[in-house]
Amino acid sequence: KSSELDEMYRKVEEALKKRTEELTEANERLICEIKAKHEMEIQFIKARHLCEEKEKMLSETVEYDKLRTAFFANLSHELRTPLTIIFSAEQMLDLILRDSNLQDSLEEVKKYTHIIKQNCYRLIRLIANLIDITKIDSNYFEFSPQNYNIVELIENITMSVVDYAKYKNI
Repeated sequence: KSSELDEMYRKVEEALKKRTEELTEANERLICEIKAKHEMEIQFIKARHLCEEKEKMLSETVEYDKLRTAFFANLSHELRTPLTIIFSAEQMLDLILRDSNLQDSLEEVKKYTHIIKQNCYRLIRLIANLIDITKIDSNYFEFSPQNYNIVELIENITMSVVDYAKYKNI
């Protein structure tokens, strides 16, 4: 009976050892599968993050292009306004010089030459601002803010078109 028990004990031990090996192999396969799945999840998260970054960059680029388009539309308007005023002042000078004696019209001529000069300065400032914007974009600009009397500035701009507006009955 003892030898039968020993034989059964040995068979149980072998079966247990075999089952343990099978379970160990299964666990190792499972761990490998989990690691592979985990690695795929990490790659997916990285890919999603990269995609989100690219979408953000694309969105920022589109927004920048919209701002740039609006800027150039505004710029063309800002350049055209003083040129129109300068041209109208020149036309007024031409009319004054054709229709009257120069001595009688000296004050009017001075007034319109002042308008021309003032709007030339506006264009010079606008062009200087464009150059500054280009320098800012290329990181070649040092910022130095200054205070201005905005009331006086707006008043000067408005006064530069008053005579033209009167002439056109605006």
